[in-house]
Amino acid sequence: MAVHALLQDLFFRTRIETTAEAAGVPVIVSDTVEELLGKMGGTAGGAVLVDLGGGADGPDQARSAIDAIRALKRLSEPPAIVAWGSHVDTEAFEAARTAGADRVLPRSAFTRRLPEILRELADS
Repeated sequence: MAVHALLQDLFFRTRIETTAEAAGVPVIVSDTVEELLGKMGGTAGGAVLVDLGGGADGPDQARSAIDAIRALKRLSEPPAIVAWGSHVDTEAFEAARTAGADRVLPRSAFTRRLPEILRELADS
């Protein structure tokens, strides 16, 4: 099963796509929640990776990511959601958990565990 990803960081997009290819897991990347929902084709379930931003991205990306998590959790059969961001943005981490993210990880842990996370989500 394909894993969806919601992110705007081009550098990190390349990292996810390269890691996914090596792990044999298809990943479908979207820039906005509207694009993501369209690519999901109205299907429920599955898995979504959500970038909380942070650092130079500022609070606007984190707010958009939190809104996206809420929208995904309102689906009749919500997907599993793994969010990641700057380890210093504890406010965004707590907001993501409150919005319904199943896992919230610091960027370093997410990057280190990415192959394992992708395989696990694809198998769910």
